[in-house]
Amino acid sequence: MTCFHGDKIPRYGELAFATISGGPDHNSNVEHTYGYLESKLNANTDIEKNSVDFAQRLFYSTGSERSKIDALFTLAHTYQVTTLPYEPVPTSLSDGYNSSGYMRTLLNLVGIQPPTFVSPTFFFPGWQKPVPATFFGVQQ
Repeated sequence: MTCFHGDKIPRYGELAFATISGGPDHNSNVEHTYGYLESKLNANTDIEKNSVDFAQRLFYSTGSERSKIDALFTLAHTYQVTTLPYEPVPTSLSDGYNSSGYMRTLLNLVGIQPPTFVSPTFFFPGWQKPVPATFFGVQQ
C-alpha cells in the first residue's frame, strides 16, 4: 500500500510518498519455507517508478487524512514479528498469513474502507484471512 498526501497520485519524483506492506522475513532461521510475516516500510518491491497499478483513492474524511496516515505508520511500527509464518497463498486451514491479510487488518484498524477492486472478481490471496489485530498491539 502506498500512502499519498491528498487526492493526487504523484509521478515518481514529484511528491514524497511512502509504502507500507507485509512480506516474508527471508533472514530468519525458521522451519517455515518463507520465514515470518514482517512489516516493511519502503520495500524495494512495493512500487515501480513508472507503474501505479490499481491506483485508487480510498474513502475517508479528508480532515482525518493526517491522523489516518499517522495511525497506519504507528501500527506498522508496532507490528510484532513473532511466530506468524508467511505464506504466499494462505488458506483458512494453514498457519500462515501474507501481505493481503496484513493490509486488510491495517485498513480495518484505522477505519478505512477497503479498495473496491478487492472483490471476488479479482484474485488477492490472503485477503480473506486478516492478520489478528493482537499482532499490532490491539486488543479486541
